Amino acid sequence: MSFQLPKQLQIIHDERLSQLMHSKQGELLKAMMTGDYSRDMALQLKPWRKGPFTLPEFTIDSEWVSEKKWQRLAPFLGRIEGRDFLDIGCGNGFYMRKLSALGAHVTGFDPGPLNYLQWKYIEHFTPDETQKLYLLGAEHTEQLSRSFDGIVYMGVFYHHRDPLAQLLHIREALKNKGTLYLETIGIAGDDERLYVPGERYAGMPNVWMLPTLKSLIKILERLKFIEIEVLSTSWEGEEEQRSTEWSAPHSFKDAIHPTNPRLTIEGEPYPERFLIKASRML
Repeated sequence: MSFQLPKQLQIIHDERLSQLMHSKQGELLKAMMTGDYSRDMALQLKPWRKGPFTLPEFTIDSEWVSEKKWQRLAPFLGRIEGRDFLDIGCGNGFYMRKLSALGAHVTGFDPGPLNYLQWKYIEHFTPDETQKLYLLGAEHTEQLSRSFDGIVYMGVFYHHRDPLAQLLHIREALKNKGTLYLETIGIAGDDERLYVPGERYAGMPNVWMLPTLKSLIKILERLKFIEIEVLSTSWEGEEEQRSTEWSAPHSFKDAIHPTNPRLTIEGEPYPERFLIKASRML
């Protein structure tokens, strides 16, 4: 792998890993380090959001059928063998492993301790030296100028208070002609509009900004991305995101209004999903 994490970011990761080791969740990590990779251990790492993962003796049936999102993305990746990729908000590393299987060198950023534990658990069954997950977030890309050939930024944009600043930092972290693969919730409409929901949106407390497709494209243009291409504007709703034994008890169907399927449970506009490809100019 040609990418090397800067020392200052390695320090942040190491500090967060130390905090994890001294927490209640750290006891689970220590148990794995002594060889406990049982089904019971996997159940203690719930909820599993990305997946599924088929292991030798059982399958972790995650909340998201992540293969569906991957199938919308994969045809547009081209040849990525030997290239450096960053997956921001990578969760438990499902897409990292998909990218690695195509020959990319993959770095994952996710500050969530549970996601790190899940990644370590799966890593036991499918060790891969070409991918590494750090307890870092999108804000840390500001320190990674011209580092990556491709950046995957899926399901994160709307969770940040200042998503435009995040996109600007991501652009700077791309090498010349590097490619961003952006997937986000948005709202329907032919106008250029940014919708700000209330305290909760589709049951989530941390949704700040929902663009129409046109406004998302305009944002990327204003931030000097080029070769902007819309890859997908559809998803399968409850067929793609649902409650399982391995997830939280509530999922997508619980987030939709019981009498009007075009609204969320709070009465907000229905969540569309946009997948866009864009490049950094020279």
